[in-house]
Amino acid sequence: MSDTLLTFVHISDTHISPDLSYSQPYADYPPLEGANALVKSLQALPFDVDFILHTGDVIYDPHESVYDTVKEIFSPIKTPIYYIAGNHDHNDGLQRQLMGRNISQVIPNLHYEFEVNGVQIICLDSNGPVEVPAGNVTEEQLVWLESLVTAEDERPLVIAIHHNPLAVDVPWLDNFMRITNGDALHNIIKKAQ
Repeated sequence: MSDTLLTFVHISDTHISPDLSYSQPYADYPPLEGANALVKSLQALPFDVDFILHTGDVIYDPHESVYDTVKEIFSPIKTPIYYIAGNHDHNDGLQRQLMGRNISQVIPNLHYEFEVNGVQIICLDSNGPVEVPAGNVTEEQLVWLESLVTAEDERPLVIAIHHNPLAVDVPWLDNFMRITNGDALHNIIKKAQ
């Protein structure tokens, strides 16, 4: 028997656009081409994974209609995909079109938890009130997170978020993308038992 509790693939910042010519000056190829290559690579993995975790910026700009392209590209993937909203995502569209939520189930800041193989996974939304592209975790989420991490719970824990909560010594991430209340978030995470 394996000691491995779970195996998952973490992807982020696919920035998918339906326009094949859309690209950035620093990129070697368009995101649409990269997303198609990603799907082929995921299908060719020599092992099974329990789920895929996409931690945001699924699309290139918050245009809800782009999620139709994402659904088409990701349709060959049979492994469950869990999503977190990034600063380029359209929160409602991501929840309705990719997560299958109806309009009454859509929440303003997408945060949720799930369990796989006895491991607790907490997904946070770092798109709280802040000047983009920086991140911020709402007070509501911080209270919710603290209640989870301080509970009597022996399950292993994974916490996922789009923006970096702490400085990582990469100037553009630290100066522009960092979570403005990342220290408060980190202090709560440290309470995990």
